[in-house]
Amino acid sequence: MAAEIFSQANAKFVDENYDEAIQLYSDAIREDQSKADYFLNRSHAYFKKQLYDESLMDAAKAADIDASNPKAQLRMGIAFYNLENYTDAKKAFEKGSTMDASDTQFSTWLSKCAEKLETSTNETNSVKQDTATVQVATEEKERKAEQQKPITPAAVVKKKYDWYQTDTHVIVTVLLKGVQPDQLVTKIEERTLQVTVNDFHIDLTLAHRISPDQRTTKVMKTKIEIKLKKVDGIRWSALEGTVEEENKVKHFTPGGSAEDRVNKYPSSAHCTRDWNKIEAEVIKEEKDEKPEGDAALNKLFQQIYADGSDEVKKAMNKSFQESGGTCLSTNWQDIAKKKTEVKPPDGMEYKEYEN
Repeated sequence: MAAEIFSQANAKFVDENYDEAIQLYSDAIREDQSKADYFLNRSHAYFKKQLYDESLMDAAKAADIDASNPKAQLRMGIAFYNLENYTDAKKAFEKGSTMDASDTQFSTWLSKCAEKLETSTNETNSVKQDTATVQVATEEKERKAEQQKPITPAAVVKKKYDWYQTDTHVIVTVLLKGVQPDQLVTKIEERTLQVTVNDFHIDLTLAHRISPDQRTTKVMKTKIEIKLKKVDGIRWSALEGTVEEENKVKHFTPGGSAEDRVNKYPSSAHCTRDWNKIEAEVIKEEKDEKPEGDAALNKLFQQIYADGSDEVKKAMNKSFQESGGTCLSTNWQDIAKKKTEVKPPDGMEYKEYEN
């Protein structure tokens, strides 16, 4: 059943009907979660829809199922690349190329990553040099302004930043387009992050300590990415916080438990989702639904098939296919002996198709 649905999904993908393909791939996965190809093809369909986070999660799941699959590394690398995470993209492509050195796609993507990483390094060095000069001038200007007039409360700025974390770093993404490196001013201390671009300004009191000297800044077309090194290897429950909250922390378990590695996949979001739990909830909701009419009958047949033995499933498949969908039996001993006859509904006549 899952293989048939998977084949239908592939046909929709070839026809560039990606929404229906994704739905059918999801149906196949619900039937059988052990096939890496099901997740890989859905990952590719998500990529076509520019849903790069979802594409990355499916590729990671495929890699969990089959750690030696080079296609899983390829799809992970492409997703990382489109999320502008060129370092992790490069790692995925390098790992995939060791699995299949004959696939030229890996060398092509590795060249693209090298070019992006070189550009990012040059931009980062430029930002560091310019920031030091601009920061001194800005601080001097602010000091003189404070002597001349009272401090005016800063205008409320709509939130234009997001964040996520790894075991060792916190990554803050400022969502601003078209920023030039010389427009960016940052001030980073152990518990403070300030970012200024023209009239835009954010001033954050960080939830926990970071190493100000171990930070990198990337200015991209649509955002600014600031990577901060954690002092302590702990999970941050929030980006901002107070000193009192620093005691309420949860330490990372290196590598995570086996269950964590199976259920949680990389994402640019700062929260972690247990996808197996979510999927179980969806399946439970589907089981609790009470359809009517034909839908109720179809659900009954699906339940019989799902709960049936191998012989029941063979009987249902054989009788349904041989009768042209007009007969469905669960008795394998009876069905196995002869071809199932076509039994059209009352008032209808069955005819062979003629070319």
